[in-house]
Amino acid sequence: MPGPLSPSVLTRWHAQLESSVALLQTATADMPRLAKVLASRRHFDLVSERDIRSARDHLSAEIAPQLRELIPLAEQALEREEKVVKSLKSKVSLPSLRCEILQAELVLPPTRHISDIGHCHSTSRSQRGKRSSRRCMRRRVCR
Repeated sequence: MPGPLSPSVLTRWHAQLESSVALLQTATADMPRLAKVLASRRHFDLVSERDIRSARDHLSAEIAPQLRELIPLAEQALEREEKVVKSLKSKVSLPSLRCEILQAELVLPPTRHISDIGHCHSTSRSQRGKRSSRRCMRRRVCR
């Protein structure tokens, strides 16, 4: 039997080392390209369907109570906003309604025709004064 450091043992170790080095060279020859690919942000891992389902179930269980709290709050906020819009609409329509009521209460002067122009001076001053005061009142109310 050859000794621990005999030439045959050393040649076998040398051959094993050379085959190991050759194997490592082929395994790591693509290393610069792999380092570049893995450094990019487009790295994808494969995840099983079971893991995806469990993560989705966990997330929905975590979010569901918060959603149950937030949905009524959102509905209340919408109701408040609808009330505000309704009150603003009524505030806007109120002056125009008042103006229409006052116009209906006041006797509007008849419209003048071209044939009436010559007769303009036939009305008394007191009647013209009343008409002009009504017009001024209507202007103030309707503004």
